[in-house]
Amino acid sequence: MHRCTGTGHAGPRPRLACISVGDTSEAAFRPQSAAQTSGYTLTINNLIDRGEFLRFSVYMAAAASGRFDPPAGCRLTRGLGAAAGVLMLLLFSVCPAQAAADRGIDAVLTIDSSGSMRYHDPLKLRVPAAKLFVSLLGAHDRVAVISFSDLGYPVIGLTAPQSVRDRHLLFDAIDKISSRGAHTNLYDALRSAQKMLVREGNPDRRRYIILMSDGKMDTGHKTLDKSLTRRIETQLLPQLKKQGIRVDTIAFTVNSDAALLGIIARDTLGQFRLARTDSDLHRVFTDIFESTKHPNMLVVKGGRFLVDDSVKEVTVVASKSGAGVKIVLQNPRGVRYGAHTAPPSMRWFASTLFDMITVPHPDPGRWAVLASSGADKAYVLTDLKLMTDNSIHGVLQGSELMLRAWLARAGQTVTEPQVLATTQMQVTVRQGDEVTGRYRLHAPLPPPGKTVGDGVYFGRVLFWKAGLDKVTFIAKGKTFERETVRYFYVNPTPVPLPATLQPTAVPLPTAAQSAKPTPPPVTAKSMPVPAVAPHRSAPQPVMPARRRASLWPVLGIFALLNIVGAGIVMLVMALRHPHVADAESADEQDEDGEGG
Repeated sequence: MHRCTGTGHAGPRPRLACISVGDTSEAAFRPQSAAQTSGYTLTINNLIDRGEFLRFSVYMAAAASGRFDPPAGCRLTRGLGAAAGVLMLLLFSVCPAQAAADRGIDAVLTIDSSGSMRYHDPLKLRVPAAKLFVSLLGAHDRVAVISFSDLGYPVIGLTAPQSVRDRHLLFDAIDKISSRGAHTNLYDALRSAQKMLVREGNPDRRRYIILMSDGKMDTGHKTLDKSLTRRIETQLLPQLKKQGIRVDTIAFTVNSDAALLGIIARDTLGQFRLARTDSDLHRVFTDIFESTKHPNMLVVKGGRFLVDDSVKEVTVVASKSGAGVKIVLQNPRGVRYGAHTAPPSMRWFASTLFDMITVPHPDPGRWAVLASSGADKAYVLTDLKLMTDNSIHGVLQGSELMLRAWLARAGQTVTEPQVLATTQMQVTVRQGDEVTGRYRLHAPLPPPGKTVGDGVYFGRVLFWKAGLDKVTFIAKGKTFERETVRYFYVNPTPVPLPATLQPTAVPLPTAAQSAKPTPPPVTAKSMPVPAVAPHRSAPQPVMPARRRASLWPVLGIFALLNIVGAGIVMLVMALRHPHVADAESADEQDEDGEGG
């Protein structure tokens, strides 16, 4: 394990603590190509650098109490070390680097077919929404379908949706999802999906279960319901986490068991979402696609998006306000296409609340989606990609993280000065419909002795509200625009931070400031960490904790780490100034010699 400081932050003093595995230099945290991406980092921003041991102990106490989850795929390591005669416990998240190549995913769509779905989804809109997810998957992905009510019933095994024949097989399987089941057995639904992934899945791939239900555990026997719920929490979830199988859950309407679905997602490092109505389903499935596949998108604003000459294919998902709406796609020359007038080269899938249009080799220029209701998406296959670090499963409320993004062309980081000088990187943080922060990333600066930077834009982003944050990265150049999304869980702090130590948001410089050799930081007013109040009208997509940690162990660790911190400071000061002690010893020897 190699410990390092500094990840491209300009300035004389490193301000980002990080831990890596297998890397031996700081360069490992500055990817030079798309294949050389960084490992996860544990950030305790500027705590020890400013002597903020009080805040540091809050973070460590949160980790020790089980309220701070490590990132997905990480393990928690503990070791004993001596510092200034004090024995302390070191807690660090040690995380593997991201895999260089995308080996694809194995996903099982596990969809509720109980009778209550007849009322909550009368138009069976979950069927086209599931087909949308299947259609967006890539060449290396596979997907299966399970229908569940009293038991889990496999409809089709893992199948790659690339050929026309296999795509039709998957669509036919999804069409078989009914609303005639008598009960809702969430345990058997999960168990059936787990068996399929273990039996047919590839452990070298990322494996997912996408579980959607509109109800609670209901087998017709309350005692059995409680027993199966307990088995999910105590047996099934630990197995899934150990096997590396992530479960994304969708609570369909507020009548579903959002608490249990949230625990299932939390304990497997998945994500929980609430679809309040059937019209939300296709948006939920596009969100799941973005969180699992991290696709590149074009920026869509007012139904318009810019296609550059590096785009090989664009897939547009256009939302409708109703079944009677006819989506029209207009190319840069003003030619308009519809579902029945599109050329054979276009693939046009029309449904009640959205249309999906795939255009191979689109003409460069401004395209437009007409008659849509907004919230459109434009996914692209391109040689010019916007890259960023993977999202982190657990971020403590009040944390400031160093986020980085870069452009990659044909697998190599773009470092051309003419591109970097005209490209702006922006970050927007949202929680639900609320925007909680907007930032502009710093332009990469050339290191000493070089004329160009490494191509990595960077900036500090504050996560101040507990819940699921959607972080949108946008790159805008003269001739291109790119967008990609990451998700971060923000876990509430077990101990409120003192007002003097609450984190401050540092707005990033404007484009004019970024062009300067050394952009000066601008300090803003301290942003308080608000208390998170429960939503009374409907469950919020915040991962619920299964148990509440006792405050006394937290305070004990809190006090211990403060004492240890003081010892470390004394040790560091002694190690930094050994010549002072040597000089005093020499003076004493001289005095003894003179006296003799």
